[in-house]
Amino acid sequence: MALPERKWERIFWTWAPRSTKEANEAIVKNFWLHWFPAKVYRKSLSFTYSFWLGTISAVLFVILAITGILLMFYYIPSVERAYGTMKDLEYVVSYGWLLRGLHRMAAHLMVGVV
Repeated sequence: MALPERKWERIFWTWAPRSTKEANEAIVKNFWLHWFPAKVYRKSLSFTYSFWLGTISAVLFVILAITGILLMFYYIPSVERAYGTMKDLEYVVSYGWLLRGLHRMAAHLMVGVV
């Protein structure tokens, strides 16, 4: 089912503004453009302005989520078996040491970045 023309224009940018005022009004009317600023200065895009800490923390979060899900398949959270499953993960599972180390380092870096 196709979107009506009017809703399509509200969702997607289909024209180029002629003035700053017209661009600002379009941002108010357009759903997707609410997430982006009306003006972006070149200085604010430089690496030294923010050191891309938001991007780094987002990448670390993705690494933590992926490695955490993979670790969840091997780890048994019980008093009797927790230590044993970690030792099995390190020494028995192929590249388990790498998986655990990557998860650990991403967690430490996340604390430092955030």
